Amino acid sequence: MNFHNCPNCGYQLRQSGPLTYGNVALYEDGLIYLNGESVELARTQYEVVQALVRAKGRGLTLESLASLIDDEIEEVTVRQYVRRARLSLSEVDHNFDQIEALCGFGAYRWKHRPITSTRFRQRRSRYRSHDHVTILQTEH
Repeated sequence: MNFHNCPNCGYQLRQSGPLTYGNVALYEDGLIYLNGESVELARTQYEVVQALVRAKGRGLTLESLASLIDDEIEEVTVRQYVRRARLSLSEVDHNFDQIEALCGFGAYRWKHRPITSTRFRQRRSRYRSHDHVTILQTEH
């Protein structure tokens, strides 16, 4: 997340655009778009997907995912959150396979896929064309 100071008042401003990686876009308000289609996930499933997307293809161990969600959950529970997230994402894309288990490492990663939906491209380009207006939110 990029931080900037407001040129008028000096308050710290942050960029509030979607986190994008290939064909997925995650918004801070909990919205996820996969190939331009909206997907609803429970809060914890969203946190798992967000962590994997932020890692941009690098593997995250079950232990690290558990600590990002809640230090007191077990690895078996993390596996269930991953399973449920996969199920929800496969409702939009029946061939969904972007959450990859790294066998032998006890880890998962998000596999990059290029954008396939023109609707998603239009949504991203429309957002980018208004960057100067929409990307700044004040954190007071």
